Amino acid sequence: MDVLILNNSYEPLQVLSLRKAVKLLAKNRADLIKSKEGRTISSRYQSIPMPSVIRLNQYVKYARKPVPYSKKNVLIRDQHTCQYCGVKNASTIDHIIPQSKGGQNTWENTVACCVKCNTKKADVSLAKSGFTLNRQPRRPSQFVLLKYLSKYPEWNEFLYC
Repeated sequence: MDVLILNNSYEPLQVLSLRKAVKLLAKNRADLIKSKEGRTISSRYQSIPMPSVIRLNQYVKYARKPVPYSKKNVLIRDQHTCQYCGVKNASTIDHIIPQSKGGQNTWENTVACCVKCNTKKADVSLAKSGFTLNRQPRRPSQFVLLKYLSKYPEWNEFLYC
């Protein structure tokens, strides 16, 4: 079981084990923000809601690591959803400006795409293809947390990409 830990400013920091999260709560170093509905952790003397999201009581300074670019990370960023037709089974990526026309392998130039739309668009720029993007692509801010977008939907309001 994983628990999302937020900084005092509600910025997502990292994912902790349930055990470490409960220790932070017990030592009053964090507050419970969201819990798993209907689930509790019981000890001999008390019972507390099972945490899903906790927030630190004090602000922690940290250095953000840049998100490495890869096909896998683009698919995770776009939640395996085709950015042209909206189908949820995107298995490939498409270059908005094709590589043959000078397009680069960057976060801003690639989107998740289904095979059907990728074949239709082919080697044509977005403007000439007639396709429109459902969402403008951009570099995600927190790589560590991207993989949890679909695993824990209750975290989505705290994980902004």
